[in-house]
Amino acid sequence: GDVGDALLSQRLMQNLSGQAGRLDLLLGMSRGTREASVDGDAAPCVLLSQVVQANRHMASAPWEGPPRGTGLWPTASKLNHACDANCSWHTVGDMFFIRCQRNIAAGEELTLSYINGTVSLETRQEVLKSRHGFICGCGLCKEQDAGVASGKRQYEAVCRKIQACESKKKIDPHEALKLQTTAFETLEAPEYCSLHNAQLEHAMAACHRAFELRKEDVLKKWMEAARCAFELHYGSHPGVFELYAKERGMAKLFAQYSTK
Repeated sequence: GDVGDALLSQRLMQNLSGQAGRLDLLLGMSRGTREASVDGDAAPCVLLSQVVQANRHMASAPWEGPPRGTGLWPTASKLNHACDANCSWHTVGDMFFIRCQRNIAAGEELTLSYINGTVSLETRQEVLKSRHGFICGCGLCKEQDAGVASGKRQYEAVCRKIQACESKKKIDPHEALKLQTTAFETLEAPEYCSLHNAQLEHAMAACHRAFELRKEDVLKKWMEAARCAFELHYGSHPGVFELYAKERGMAKLFAQYSTK
């Protein structure tokens, strides 16, 4: 938010005091739709604030948890946007990780999504225009503008059904498993490859329901799907996945059935 942006700008100015070269590099970054409006000694502060507002990323608690702050990572900020981005990102402390989420052709541009691709086309374009000063023309936007792509509407609908199902006093595990499967499969579309973190959550929920139903073969299938989605987004270190499974309260389940 505005307070976090202001604090980050202030911290950067303090840390870069006497380092004109590094400060100039930051001030040369994109400022989106913002224009400098102050001259004189205060100008660098205004410019840096505009750079931060246009380029900062939220730092979250582990596993895409609640926001814990905001940061400016210049290298990551150089990647352009696409709603159907081919890379995903996450933070660990002050570290910023970017991973390709599908095969990348030689010479193909690496892209990040500045906004969730399952948000409506109208909302995405409004946010991108107001904050960054451009209208996205990626393949997903073109298809949705032409009325071709329906995955977003399907995903929104199934997420609403999942919420309704999970809010019942007595949850039907068969229905819950079916809905999680539909949500997971909707995100299998190539244009949503940067959302493997969301796929992971659906896979973990499906594991829980399959275990409730005592469907061991189905459970193992979803465990494998969860591991694959995790590795694409977070990396393949087994110890990291164990930490994630423990956080989700499913470490014993994975340990038990992974060895069978």
